[in-house]
Amino acid sequence: MTDDGRVKRFLALSTGDRQVFAQAWILLLKHSIALRLCSRERVGRVVADAMKSHASGDSGDLEQARHWLKIANRAARHHVVRTNCLVRSLAGREMLARRRVDATLRIGVSHDTDGGLQAHAWLESAGEVINDASDVTHRFVPFDDPRGVPQASWRWT
Repeated sequence: MTDDGRVKRFLALSTGDRQVFAQAWILLLKHSIALRLCSRERVGRVVADAMKSHASGDSGDLEQARHWLKIANRAARHHVVRTNCLVRSLAGREMLARRRVDATLRIGVSHDTDGGLQAHAWLESAGEVINDASDVTHRFVPFDDPRGVPQASWRWT
């Protein structure tokens, strides 16, 4: 798509959706840089904290949360940095928290064809997957704490 087409599609969004897009774009950059620059221990603490449910939030309108995350995924596709599922989920979780929607980061693993581990991150709210296909929990085995798994062999989807 040409830059003109992208600009037209962006301008066709409602004012609120353009704000969500801009906020998501900034948060994607923030989390992408943080994951590259922070120590493994710091990243482990951030991810472990994001995997805890924070009761101060509210599951709110899950369809609205899914709409915001869809816009955030669009921002990720048009970003200057390449983002993976972990970056998108961390950014999406922070974006939802700012809107007082409780979302919990989930990480799961599966074996790839080479025998290595393939890792995937997604968000859940009120027990429902909100930024991925609902069958993600059947394709990846979720776990509670990523710090005990050797990350050198992970390939993020």
